[in-house]
Amino acid sequence: MKKNNTLLNSDINSEVHSFTDSLNINEESLTSVIAFIKEQSALLIQNKHSRRYCTEMLLFCSLFYSMAPHAYKFVRKSGYILLPHPVTLRNICMPINICPKQNELHFLRYIKQKLQFIGSADKTVILQIDEMHIKPYFDYKRGNISGLCFNSENAATSVVTFMISSILSSYKDVVHILPISKITADALHACIKQIVVGLDGIGFKVICVITDNNSVNQKAMSQFVSPSHSYPIVYPHPVDDKRPLFFMIDTVHLLKNIRNNWINQKNSNKYMFFLKFLETISEKSSEDCIKNVEDNSDNIIDSVDNIIDGCNSKSNNNIDFNTASFKTLKLLYETEKNSIIKYGYNLSLKALEPSNLEKQNVKLVLKIFNKFIPEGLMKQGEKFQFRNYKETAEYIKIINRWWDIVNVKTPFIGIRENNVYKKPLTSSETDERYKFSDEFLNWIEDWKNMGCKTGQENSFCSIYDYICTERNN
Repeated sequence: MKKNNTLLNSDINSEVHSFTDSLNINEESLTSVIAFIKEQSALLIQNKHSRRYCTEMLLFCSLFYSMAPHAYKFVRKSGYILLPHPVTLRNICMPINICPKQNELHFLRYIKQKLQFIGSADKTVILQIDEMHIKPYFDYKRGNISGLCFNSENAATSVVTFMISSILSSYKDVVHILPISKITADALHACIKQIVVGLDGIGFKVICVITDNNSVNQKAMSQFVSPSHSYPIVYPHPVDDKRPLFFMIDTVHLLKNIRNNWINQKNSNKYMFFLKFLETISEKSSEDCIKNVEDNSDNIIDSVDNIIDGCNSKSNNNIDFNTASFKTLKLLYETEKNSIIKYGYNLSLKALEPSNLEKQNVKLVLKIFNKFIPEGLMKQGEKFQFRNYKETAEYIKIINRWWDIVNVKTPFIGIRENNVYKKPLTSSETDERYKFSDEFLNWIEDWKNMGCKTGQENSFCSIYDYICTERNN
């Protein structure tokens, strides 16, 4: 068969050249005529379902069909010329919307279809919002373009993902993905409101919104009430003003920010200066503040100027600054990296020197903030005379205890791990977890009032708001 096709093509070429030699036309037109005749001749011997047309032919037919569809169909049905089917042309010429605003017909379409497969316990949910960075590019397939921002003609550089998670079961699912390059608080607020109202309309009950501590997210949520108040933790529900809509900061993001804040300190040993836990604050001079920090750091502060920048005049004669050194953690790792048995269990170089991408991995954060590291610091610090090892261990213990309280995933994890702080919160006013949360809140508030710049407390301000939520509930 293949041999017969080759012979036929050879005969066609011979006849075409004989025909064109008798025509008195220019070289350029002759080339087009030859190409057209050869293509039509080749299509004759192909199955109609496997015909492939050249680009020039498809462009010509698309224009022809767009201008006169009835004439195109008449010519095609006549059989005098082989042309692509109109369906093929419609797929090529499908109208393209380069401003992909939300199509109401398809909005929340996926979760509407899933609704019939989930139970009533799955419908009381939390709406979680997170942003993920993507590679900006455009993709065209079957007449559709993907990769556009929802509110512009630019390629999306990230996507805002909206996920629901049931508070009464393990059910969770993504309900909406919003491609963006840059988003304002107004636009994000409108989208959050539309999703909350839409989910309520199809049968879900959204009781809380959880985001990271990005200022745009907080500003978007603050627009649910006017004017916003000091601790915006609960808002009137957009469906019913009498229902509350709670707002919380994701504790995983807070934990990562605490680590990032520490690791990004500009002084040479990455010191974090923090107040001694469970102390109070009143007035004190900057000179006394400097003296206390120098005493606790064994005179190893980079320069007095750093401390002057680090503290204002709000302090207390009875308050000492402690010094947590990230370099001490690296020394602990160096002393044990070749040992089979380690005090600083699970501490790794990736956890101590993460890349920008690895900083998003909470597992690496938990290799620093865990119960083994303080024990390792106390044992090895005394043996090798690490500087500030006691204060560093104390700082990690404080964060560990807060994390134990906010990261309770199952009712019995506290019993299984013999840790009272990992037990679920109760309604008792004498609950140890509430007591620590109050003390932790006071500690952060006092630290915030110190106005420190060296040993930044920025990430803890979000924790302050988070614990206010617990206290008010």
